[in-house]
Amino acid sequence: MSRKVGGAVQRNRIKRWVREAFRTQPELFSRPIDIVLIAKRGIDDFSLQTIREDLIRVVSRYYRQANQDLGERARKDREGSR
Repeated sequence: MSRKVGGAVQRNRIKRWVREAFRTQPELFSRPIDIVLIAKRGIDDFSLQTIREDLIRVVSRYYRQANQDLGERARKDREGSR
């Protein structure tokens, strides 16, 4: 995490909150996923609850999009095999 985001104490608190958000939502990560989080200025104004809600929203959106892409790919494969 960049030093542009607060002091060491704030950066460490944010890292702990992000780890806690992941730890408390194991059902979100039943399938493997790589996530890159980039903390921007102002994140230290967020709460653990806000970080958790944003994480759930982003990962859920990713899985929805991935499922739609798989469905479209399967449909195209079926149409192509005719």
